[in-house]
Amino acid sequence: GAAAEPPAAVRAQLAGEHLAARRQGRRGPQRLTAADGMTYSLFPIHSGEAGDEVRETVLSDWLLVVGADADEWPEERLDLLYGVTQLIAVERDRRNASRTVRRRLAQEVLELVHTGAPPAEIAARLRVAAPVLLPGLGTAPHWQVVVARVEW
Repeated sequence: GAAAEPPAAVRAQLAGEHLAARRQGRRGPQRLTAADGMTYSLFPIHSGEAGDEVRETVLSDWLLVVGADADEWPEERLDLLYGVTQLIAVERDRRNASRTVRRRLAQEVLELVHTGAPPAEIAARLRVAAPVLLPGLGTAPHWQVVVARVEW
């Protein structure tokens, strides 16, 4: 069965170890015996996106944390874990791409509102964007766009 999530203090310690490893250029997996006495192995999830610089990603890194010491594992088991991290990276990239599309569509709608586009044009854009902005809804939602201006 799956183990319980480590306590907050241990998660902070794991994050600190990961940040220190990134800063020092150490490759994973990192190993750490935490305050709870458990040894953890941290496997970074490397994104396939370009521009994966430390400054850009350090606060949004994903890790696979295993409650065991990877130093004691055979090479086949390590290869399996690296394969799992690659699968997780693919899912992360898929989610990021989906978010990018949703943000772009939402930005287009906001620009239409901001520029004073006719309500029919805004409504048409929302109908097209609805399946992407609100996936799984099944039917087109009813939108109410309210624009207000306050003058002092």
